[in-house]
Amino acid sequence: MPVLIALPMYPVSEVREKLADLKQRNKPYDRQFVDDLIAKELKTAQKVGNRYMLTDIEIEWLATRIRRVNKKRQKIIDK
Repeated sequence: MPVLIALPMYPVSEVREKLADLKQRNKPYDRQFVDDLIAKELKTAQKVGNRYMLTDIEIEWLATRIRRVNKKRQKIIDK
């Protein structure tokens, strides 16, 4: 007997905002950054047409894969 399961799936435009909320960031992540992150870290992501669609669990897992980059320059000390 078949069982139908419905899961909410979000397009990349909403994923950008959800990731920003999970990482406590003021503005959404760039679309290119999110697309690259999905392609690199989440090989099993579902594509509908030519767009990624992600579930809540996949979005939460991606949030754990984002690292904050410290953009301070290192001081070069001449000897």
